[in-house]
Amino acid sequence: MSASRTVSTRQQLGLGKSIGGALASLALAASLTFIFLILSPFGVFRVEVVLDSSASGTSQMFFAADASSFSEKKSHSQHVVVGSNQLAFVGNPIRETVGSALRWDPLDEPAMMEIESFEVSGFLLGEKYDPAEVLRPSLDVSEVLSDGKLSLIQTLSNDGQMIVDIDLRSLYRGHMLAIIATSLVVGLVASLVWTLVWLTERRLRPSSRSAGLDSRVFVVVVLGISIAISVSWALFAR
Repeated sequence: MSASRTVSTRQQLGLGKSIGGALASLALAASLTFIFLILSPFGVFRVEVVLDSSASGTSQMFFAADASSFSEKKSHSQHVVVGSNQLAFVGNPIRETVGSALRWDPLDEPAMMEIESFEVSGFLLGEKYDPAEVLRPSLDVSEVLSDGKLSLIQTLSNDGQMIVDIDLRSLYRGHMLAIIATSLVVGLVASLVWTLVWLTERRLRPSSRSAGLDSRVFVVVVLGISIAISVSWALFAR
């Protein structure tokens, strides 16, 4: 009886190690993937505008919870040159530059501007908009003229302003949910890999004290899987 109890106890300890290892690998891989995506260029949330300008200057995007609380603190500026420009206004909740209300000051100089594309991008997110549908002149900017391919606006002073009719907050929520979901998927894959390796090592060396898996190898495997899968998703799953 004592021998059978000893075997049963060992089996329970082995099962406990297996479950503990699987949960640890899930938490570690998911956390590493989340941190990697948040800090890397793949996790940047931004409003992108491709345009051609007749003058140089500064373009500025204001983010706020409502139209009455725009401020310099909650804005992001980009330099504009004469000719083609690709502008990216980054939204960051720490700097409070993610909100439901958006205002775009196209240029701090009078100019003619042809807008080729207006897009909100994030992780697994790429929403394109027709500038004629989402841009409303607010101050010293002409109406948006569109031929179906390009949209034309004219800034009439150094303080031209346009309201952007996009619910940025809901898009940011989708961006974050995609990052969280990806992190959990990577964690589940790492947990499955841990379990398969543990079972394989247990069959090969059932008497092994730690199931034959060195902790350093485990960390390297989990980290490698996390980075490889997250980079692959960011590059190819758009």
